Amino acid sequence: MAWRNLGTVAPDLLEWRELPQQALGNLFRIRQSWNGDWPGTGAINLAIFYDGGGRYGFEQIYSDPKPRMVIFTPPQLLTDAGFLVRRFAVRFSSRTRVYAVANWQVSVDEWVDNTEDDEPAQLIDGGTYGGL
Repeated sequence: MAWRNLGTVAPDLLEWRELPQQALGNLFRIRQSWNGDWPGTGAINLAIFYDGGGRYGFEQIYSDPKPRMVIFTPPQLLTDAGFLVRRFAVRFSSRTRVYAVANWQVSVDEWVDNTEDDEPAQLIDGGTYGGL
């Protein structure tokens, strides 16, 4: 199991900036970085876009140098309708004080289970050792 990077974007105040990689999972890590002054009370909006289905879900995340984990589990109705693949998009909150020199960057990572199958790990019997 490991984190898979979905991309890094610089948020915009007016336009959604879409991350380049698609997501299938439910657990994500949001990382932020910037140069210059700390944005303080600034925040970003994080949304999920489905191919052909528009936007669903919305999360406001305040500026924080520490990574933040979020869970985005799609509703069963969307899953049943076949909306499985999604993309994240980021923009500044309309109430954000944007520092022109801050160069605010947002990265999203997806937690993936990279095992070959869905079976749980198994103990291997290594035999007996001295009658133990």
